[in-house]
Amino acid sequence: MESPEALSITFLGTGGSSGVPEIGCTCSVCLSTNSRNKRTRSSISIHHNNCRIIVDTTPDFREHMLKNGIQNIDALLITHPHADHIFGLADIRPFNFKQNGPVDTYCSLETSKHIRSVFSYIFTAPESLKHFFPQVEMHTINGTFEICGLTIIPFTVLHASMPVTAFRFHNTVYITDVSTIPEEHFLLLEELDLLILGAFRYEKHISHFSLDEAVAIAERINAKRTLFTHLSHAFDHEEVNKQLPESMSLAFDGLSISPGTL
Repeated sequence: MESPEALSITFLGTGGSSGVPEIGCTCSVCLSTNSRNKRTRSSISIHHNNCRIIVDTTPDFREHMLKNGIQNIDALLITHPHADHIFGLADIRPFNFKQNGPVDTYCSLETSKHIRSVFSYIFTAPESLKHFFPQVEMHTINGTFEICGLTIIPFTVLHASMPVTAFRFHNTVYITDVSTIPEEHFLLLEELDLLILGAFRYEKHISHFSLDEAVAIAERINAKRTLFTHLSHAFDHEEVNKQLPESMSLAFDGLSISPGTL
C-alpha cells in the first residue's frame, strides 16, 4: 500500500458554482489580476502509486485536464449531483479512447440515479455506438472501499438538506459543499494532516459554511493544516489569508500539496 508521504493532491479548481470572476461582475476580486483570485469550479486530483483519482467532474473539467497535463484517470469520485460538480462528465471521452474502456466512477446511490437521468444518453446508447459515447462504470458507495490500494472512507455531510459525500484517505479529508457535519462523523476527523473544507463567503448561507463557521469547525478538528475551497468572489486571496490562523489558508487553483510531509 502507498505510504502517506507519497500521496499528493492538486487543486484543479477552488471556486463556487459561478466560478471567479463571476459573469458580469465588476467587484475588486473579479477584476483582480492576481492569479490566485481566478477560481474554476471545485475539484481535486489525488495522485498515488501511479494512480490518479479525480474528485468531481465540473463544467471546467476539460480545462482542468489540459492545464494540469493529466494523461490518465483511474477513477472518479463524485460528491453530489449539482451541476457544478458533474456537468463535465461527458468530457471523459478522450480518456475512454486512450484507456480503451470505461472510467470507474464512485458515488452514492442517489447521485448515481441523478447522473443516469442527466446523462441518460450515455447509459441508453446502442451497443454498436457505445464506443463513441462517454463510458463510465458506476459503483455505488456502500462503506469503505479501495482504489489502487488507497483506502477511502466515505461519510455524509449536509448541504442544506442535500446529502453530500465527503472522503477520508490516509490522514486527509475532503469536504466540499457543506453546512452541517453530523456530530457522529467528527470521530472520522481526528488526527488529520490535511483538512480540505468548503467556505463560501463571509455571511451566513443556507447551504454552505461561512468563513467564520468553517474556521470554527477547523479549529475544533485541529488538523495540521486546513485549506478552504469552494470559494466565492467575496474573498480576496491575500487579504483573507492575512486574517486566518497560521495553520489555515485559502486554497487556489493549481496548488499541489503532499499531506504526509506537513
